[in-house]
Amino acid sequence: MRLKGTAFHRKLQEVAEKNGVHIVTWWWTPGRLRFQDPRDRRPDTVKGEKMRAADPTFESMLRPRAPP
Repeated sequence: MRLKGTAFHRKLQEVAEKNGVHIVTWWWTPGRLRFQDPRDRRPDTVKGEKMRAADPTFESMLRPRAPP
């Protein structure tokens, strides 16, 4: 919540709006992602790896999405 109203917050909102998104609310869920290997982690770099999360919200972010 300390970010709200800061220059960072304003810039983030500006970038989001340029891409058609308006951030309505800020909320946090406890947790984070950590990788033993510090290389860049994108969907193509983690394909085939097993991942798990201790929080249902994070677990839903790790679930594969159906192709469009």
